[in-house]
Amino acid sequence: GSTSTVQSVTLVVAGIAAIASIVGVIFGARLSARSEHNVWQRDMRIRLYGALANSIEEFSIRLTKVFRETSFDEKLAAYDEVFKNLTEVRTYGTLEVVGAANTMFSALAHVMFEEDTFESRTELDDKLVDYRRTVRKSLKIDDN
Repeated sequence: GSTSTVQSVTLVVAGIAAIASIVGVIFGARLSARSEHNVWQRDMRIRLYGALANSIEEFSIRLTKVFRETSFDEKLAAYDEVFKNLTEVRTYGTLEVVGAANTMFSALAHVMFEEDTFESRTELDDKLVDYRRTVRKSLKIDDN
C-alpha cells in the first residue's frame, strides 16, 4: 500500500532530480561558453578600437610642421598602419563602429591625398571624437 506509493514517489522525484542535474550541467556549460565568448569579443574589440584611435592620433600628430618635413613614404607608412587597424575593426567591429571608422578614415584620406588644411585636419579630429563616442556607446561605457 502506502510504502509502495512512497517508494514510487521517491523514485520519480529521484529521476526528476537526476534529469534536472544533467540539464543544469549542460545549460551551465553552454552559458559559460557563451559568456566566455562575449568577454573575449569585448576584450578584442576594446583592443582593436583603441589601436585604430591611437594610430589616427599618431597620424594627426605627424601632420604638424615636423611631419611636413618628413618624406611622403613616412607619411604613407603611418597611413598604412591606420589602414591595417581599420581592416581589423571592419572585420570584428559592430556595424555602428565600422561606419564611424570608415567616416573617420575618409577624413584622413582627404587630408592625406587631397587637401591638408587646418579645416580638413579639424574635420579629422571631429571624426575621431565621433568615432570614440560610437565606440563608448557600442561598448556600453558610461560617460559618468
